[in-house]
Amino acid sequence: MLTKTPFFQTFYGLFFFLVFSPSVWGIELERYAFVLGNSSYPEFGSYLENPIHDSNKIAQALQEHGFKVETNTNLSQEQTFMKIDMFGELLSVHPNSVVVFYYSGHGIQVNSENYLIPVDAQTLKPDLNEMIRLSWVLERISKAALKIIILDACRTNPFLGMENINNKILTSNGLTPFPNDSIKLSREAQDNLFIAYSASPGSFANDDGLYVDTLTKIMSKPQDFVDTFRQVSEIVRTETQNNKPPKVSQVPWNSVPALGYRFCFPNCKPCISYWCLFNKWVDTFYEYLNKEYPMPKNMFYAGLSGLVVFILYITLLLLIWFISFVRHKFLMFNQS
Repeated sequence: MLTKTPFFQTFYGLFFFLVFSPSVWGIELERYAFVLGNSSYPEFGSYLENPIHDSNKIAQALQEHGFKVETNTNLSQEQTFMKIDMFGELLSVHPNSVVVFYYSGHGIQVNSENYLIPVDAQTLKPDLNEMIRLSWVLERISKAALKIIILDACRTNPFLGMENINNKILTSNGLTPFPNDSIKLSREAQDNLFIAYSASPGSFANDDGLYVDTLTKIMSKPQDFVDTFRQVSEIVRTETQNNKPPKVSQVPWNSVPALGYRFCFPNCKPCISYWCLFNKWVDTFYEYLNKEYPMPKNMFYAGLSGLVVFILYITLLLLIWFISFVRHKFLMFNQS
């Protein structure tokens, strides 16, 4: 029979691979989360009102969406290192996973690096070696397939103006954009990495829980997680734009993703698919071209759309030829 010829056997083999291959339709990733809220800073003589409340709230929301959550509060530097180290070991055993790392508390930027401040940090003789580098955190959780980092740490800088932090003068509030060219990360740590700040780089957020309240509400929408964070940013910006001192206008910041995954929080499969990889390739290709030949993104997509239409046209012509060819062969087979 015609269907037993090598040509048709090859055709059907390719067809079933494309239809049923997990690489095409996506595979389910395990869900893990590390949540840390630091409120009590004895050396600072102050207590942040919301980090523990916010960390518990986001931990509950993540659990409702199927995450296995490790929740921590008021950790010292030694405890933080130990807990994140253990969490990183867990991810190395479960690399086929999506991980959410959430931190709420004090954080600072020094020389293009972001630091999370543990509760035992000193104020009289502050030392960067007593803090937690964000780049170290990213390396420890780098084994995960998709990494979502949420830093609700853009509060006022408790060390502002001090000159004794490793001989560096701190003059900035908030956090610095990350990753950046000054801090080198391994390729594994950078791949499929998304970072969200509760306020714009260099500015600070209100300690009122608005960011987490908004995030936990929008998180339930069945949409890609990048769209979720974009909506959160827009809502928080709109609700705080008319704030009066001491509260400030707050514009959450999200890194520009070039991801090979589509992921949504509520019962939505992440995917490792040809389509996802194509989208990632398109974003990467645009970023490369834009560095060499700056152009508006809409112009790039207009040109790409024209190319796709041309390819579809050629594909349609080939399909018509293929159908005619098969029909001709079939008629010849029936006549023989």
